[in-house]
Amino acid sequence: MKAKCLSTITVIALFAISTSCSDEEPGGDKVNPRVDIVLTKSEAVVNNAAADFGIKMISPVNNYAEEEGKSNWSMSPLSASEVLGVMANGAAGATREQLCDLMGVNGVDIADVNSYYKTVKKQLFEVDNTAKVNIANTLYIDDEYSLLPDFVKLCNDYYGASVNFSDFDKESTWSAMDKWVSEQTNAKVQNRPRNSEEYARIINAMYFKGVWAEKFDKAVTEKFYPNYPNESYFVNVQMMKKYGNYGYARSEHFEACEIAYGNGAFSMVVMLPIDDIDINEQLTKLTCEEYASLIDDIDVHKMSICLPKWESECEIDLAKVLISEHYDKIFDITCDYSKMSNDGISFLTSFQNNYIKVDETGTEAASSTISSDINISPLPNPDYVFNVNRPFFYLIK
Repeated sequence: MKAKCLSTITVIALFAISTSCSDEEPGGDKVNPRVDIVLTKSEAVVNNAAADFGIKMISPVNNYAEEEGKSNWSMSPLSASEVLGVMANGAAGATREQLCDLMGVNGVDIADVNSYYKTVKKQLFEVDNTAKVNIANTLYIDDEYSLLPDFVKLCNDYYGASVNFSDFDKESTWSAMDKWVSEQTNAKVQNRPRNSEEYARIINAMYFKGVWAEKFDKAVTEKFYPNYPNESYFVNVQMMKKYGNYGYARSEHFEACEIAYGNGAFSMVVMLPIDDIDINEQLTKLTCEEYASLIDDIDVHKMSICLPKWESECEIDLAKVLISEHYDKIFDITCDYSKMSNDGISFLTSFQNNYIKVDETGTEAASSTISSDINISPLPNPDYVFNVNRPFFYLIK
């Protein structure tokens, strides 16, 4: 019998909520009105928990990135929580308790958690015809093992996850897995190599391509201060500029600017630390309550925005991050996934791979970004100048 070790890998292409993809390109020049997602009362509770999970993960992931020497990092809370949701359905005892605590759904019926993710996948694609979005899940397990029928049905019904039983010692299994990841992320993210004693894998793949509601002017070279507030060292980067009416707000630790894609259903929120304080210090202070209040306070102002162009890739060892946060019953040989299988399988690793590219026309995480034809007239007296010439934090929501 082969070793009973189950590895999760969360593969994404952006820090974004995404859902089922279409073979068609985004809807060209015509921008349809946004369509909001309708949630039940119980699904709304899960949605709030999912948002809090994302903010809760910022500081530990940032600490991990510092320790690993990663100067730039990104992650998708939605992608991670999709996989955690699948795991929670297969978990029991202390393992399920820790998973529910991590996801913020203690006391919530697991059926409501599942319903939330199914609703998101069903409706999210329709919110903005100019965006292209995708979310996909799949499970691969060696054909010497088995999964419980109820768990397999749940994966299919609520997470749209196919379950594939294959010989993990055959190259064809890994070729098929590699192809699936490449197709779901349009070749922006690669499948992670196999561990020698790995005989099962859960994969979540996400993809997002959005066009700015108003494109930026052509980028020019300007100074960026990576060690801010120390301004003795700088690097030259390509900076994009635009003037217009955009959302702005300030909290105790950050100022934020919201930049819309397409019809406004998706947006990027860029956050700068205030009071000349190092961003790492400010991120440790950011709470779910402060972030929620900041988003609620965003109001439209005349803005002058200066934002870097960037393209980055990053791998996050989520298991290492979560174990450091004392979630020791999720990724351990003693964890309990008896509602998933009778074979005594264990989760030991979880990695998330990310890719993002931001330029004048939008955010690209797959094929080329669609350009907008909207021209912007400079506003001579903006209410705020939002100059992102130092370390910053961003979210796509």
